[in-house]
Formats: sequence, C-alpha cells, structure tokens
Amino acid sequence: MEILDRLNEWWPAWVNDSTLWRGAAAFFVVMLVLILRRLVTRSIIGRLHRIAKRTRFRYDEKLIDAVTPSISGLFLVLGVYLAVQLLPLPTSPVDTAGLVDNALLVAAAVLLIYAVHRLSAVVAEILDSLVSRADPALRGQFQVVIRQLLSITTWIIGTLIVVQNLGYSITSLLAGLGIGGLAVAFAAQETLANFFGSLMLLTDRPFKVGDWIQLDEFIDGDVEEIGFRSTKVRAWDKSLISIPNKELAAKVIKNWSRMPKRRVKQVIGMTYSASAEKMEKLVAGIQELLTTDPKVDQDFIMVKFTDFSAYSLDVLVYYFTKDTAWQAHLQAREQINLKIMKLVEAIGLEFAFPTQTLHLESAQGSKAKALVE
Repeated sequence: MEILDRLNEWWPAWVNDSTLWRGAAAFFVVMLVLILRRLVTRSIIGRLHRIAKRTRFRYDEKLIDAVTPSISGLFLVLGVYLAVQLLPLPTSPVDTAGLVDNALLVAAAVLLIYAVHRLSAVVAEILDSLVSRADPALRGQFQVVIRQLLSITTWIIGTLIVVQNLGYSITSLLAGLGIGGLAVAFAAQETLANFFGSLMLLTDRPFKVGDWIQLDEFIDGDVEEIGFRSTKVRAWDKSLISIPNKELAAKVIKNWSRMPKRRVKQVIGMTYSASAEKMEKLVAGIQELLTTDPKVDQDFIMVKFTDFSAYSLDVLVYYFTKDTAWQAHLQAREQINLKIMKLVEAIGLEFAFPTQTLHLESAQGSKAKALVE
C-alpha cells in the first residue's frame, strides 16, 4: 500500500476520503497504462522487428513474436495492480486487497511462463537447425519432442515456483499427496514409457518424418510426426493413425523409404507352341533390354527359362529399378513391360493363359469289331 500512503500525503483529505475520486483516478491509471502499452508495442517492438529483418539471424523475429503477447498482458496486469492500490478495498472479514494482490501475482507469473513456453518452440527450432547441419536427414526429427519436453518442464517448474511464492511449502505439499501422489505416479508410468520409447526411436532412427513405413496389415503409410507420447502415421486412405511410442519401439518396422533400389520379380508364360529357338531369342532379348535400360539397376539382373508349367513355358524376370518411389517405380516397370510385349510380338510368340486341350481318337474300328463278334 505504499502508493496509497503517498497519495494520502499528496492529495487533499477530501479527495482521499471520496470513493468516486479514487475510482476515477484508478480508471485514469488503467487508461494511461493501456496507452503506454500501445506505444511500446507499436514503437519499440515495431522497431525491433524492423531491425530483426535486416539481420542474418533467422530466428530473431520469432523470438520477438514469442514474448510480445506476454509483454502486452503484463502491462494490463500492471495497470490493474496500480488501479487496485488506489481503491480502498476492505481488509476484514476477508483480506480482499491481499487476495487481489495474489491473483495479480499469479496472472503475472502465468504470463511469464507462457512467454517461456512460446520461446521453447523457437529454441527447439534452433536446436533442430543445429542438429540438421551435421546430418540433414535429422531435420524435423527432434523438434517436436524437444518442444514438448521444454514446454512441460517450463509449466511444471513455473507452477512450483508460483506455489512456493504464495507461501505454500512444496516439500510438505508433495509429502501430503499420499495415496494421490501414488496414483499420479502410476498414471505417469505410461507417459514415461512413451517418452523413453520416443528417445529410443530418435536414437535408433528406424525411420524419420516423411518415411513410408509398414508395421502390420493395418498400419501402412507416411510418418507425419514423432511426438513426445506418440507417432502419427498418415495411412493411404488419408486417415491419421496415432501409435504410442512404447508400442512402436517394440514392433518390427518395415521402412520402404530406406530401399536403395526396388525389386521386380515376375514370371512371363509363353504358349507350348513356342519353339526352343524362339524361347532362346526371348530370353536374350529381355536380358538385353534390361541391361540397356537407364532406369534398371545393373548390379543384378536375371532372366531364365525356368519351368514347364501346366499351361505355359515360364520365363523368370528378376531385376531392380533405381527409383524406389512407388509412382516412379511403377512407371519404369510399365515401360519395361511394354518393351517385353513388343519383343514377344516381334519374335512371333504368344502369351499363355489357362487353357485345356482335348485330344479325340477315332473309335470306329473297335466298334465294328464288336458288332462282328
């Protein structure tokens, strides 16, 4: 109440005793602080933005934007605090002035914690940029987890500090939780398990954001986010699947995006009317078109006449495309299939399909013999 005591000295007694004049003075103070806030946000913060645009550091504007809402809120809290000091609030039977002071203290603390919370997102982005300089493949992998970890830590520590400043003992408060604290600990087990699961995923790096992974017949799609508790996968039907990290760390993960090349294995069946010479030409022709195709990986190519199946002469065609992306892989495979079809037509062969041939023998001689007897 230091401000109120000084006003009692400066102002005439009739002003100090008038609730109306005190209310008007409080309103004037609030308006003055709001005008000051507008000047600060427009002039000082606006000038800082203009300076930040001319610097090479990419994150200075984001740092300014992160603290601006809290600065604006602190001006409002300051205006309310000064206005309350001018009003003669009752102290009995309830200490209204003390309650208001504590409420404003909590509001100011929440605004500061909120500023640190927003800054943690920028810090996570900066750390992600530093990590990705050493390994570009890590870009975006740690950002979400670091941001969530910093944010949770900020709110927990900030809340404990506020409670301590309000006059409560943190030690006795935690000790007094008793069974409730035990229940919280059990509930936190899942969170901790998922957190350590996310650390295992980020350490082993079986996949990264943007990879196409497959876990089982139900989970197949692109990784969108590796979070503090779960990993989000966008399935091919565009549904979003959230998988707890503790379960994901224990699963067998097939990462399609890590393929250096993509396999093609197919069997081409020719009709039994094909001659051995034409089959030799077919095998040699497919071998040649694969070895000369720029989209085919040349490390391993196999074309062999392998089987006499029930209705076809089978040729095994085994090769790898350089492109691993699904659409590019299918396009390369389509072009090779068309070349094989043209080769089959040029040689004079025909593709086989399931058919049955019925051979009939004449039985007239045996019937006639039976009639003579």
